[in-house]
Amino acid sequence: MPEKKTIEERYKDDILSDNTHADYCQQCKDCTMWGIGDDPFSNRYDKGNCAMFPNPGVKPSYVINNRAPCEFRVPKG
Repeated sequence: MPEKKTIEERYKDDILSDNTHADYCQQCKDCTMWGIGDDPFSNRYDKGNCAMFPNPGVKPSYVINNRAPCEFRVPKG
């Protein structure tokens, strides 16, 4: 039986992404619901949590992926 490959050997030719350039939560940019309170997981608009979806809650995928409007969105201003 051949020796088992390490994880580095198995994935050495793959191109991996860290998703830092994805345009998640675009409608949340100017919403007042992110960065409220003591939840360290909601301190940026592009995270999965906010005041309406506190940790361990998660924004719905349609909000994260910009497919439909968030019913709790309150624009700043």
